[in-house]
Amino acid sequence: MTPNILTNNLLNKVKFLAWYQILGGLLGLGITIYIIAGLEKLSGLMFLVIIVPLLLYSLSIYCGKLLLSVNYNLGFKLTIINQALQVLCFMLFGYAFMYVSGAMLLITVSSGDGVVFGFNFSIISTWQINFRTSDTTAKLGVNLVAIFMLYFADKLLLAIKKQLSDNAIDSTEAE
Repeated sequence: MTPNILTNNLLNKVKFLAWYQILGGLLGLGITIYIIAGLEKLSGLMFLVIIVPLLLYSLSIYCGKLLLSVNYNLGFKLTIINQALQVLCFMLFGYAFMYVSGAMLLITVSSGDGVVFGFNFSIISTWQINFRTSDTTAKLGVNLVAIFMLYFADKLLLAIKKQLSDNAIDSTEAE
């Protein structure tokens, strides 16, 4: 797909999505590297816990790079995967997973001392991975920003495909 046949509006939306992912990934990498620098010892399990967010934030940066380099097919596929990984977070039986590259508006339901509903907002990339902790809290969260970004990416991809299809029809009619 070539950018010169897309409208400026579509190109600007692609650039927004790309830079959102790149900046979220860079911020997440920076935070993770800062955490690593503060560790006294890096055990095998801790290495696994640290490598996962490093890979996920690298994926986020790669998604943005693909979109900026007009590799829309792979860029949008990976963007959808990247955003889908950010939709749900959980904490259950001492295990937890949360990955956010960019902003989050998290709606949570947790149990422990009764059922508690919560909201959390952040514009800073964040992650949490727990293995076998003693925390007995059960928590489920949904990131509304990630859902919006999935919707945005899907609609943008459909608009790009329509624009390219319309351009192809126009060029065959002109011949």
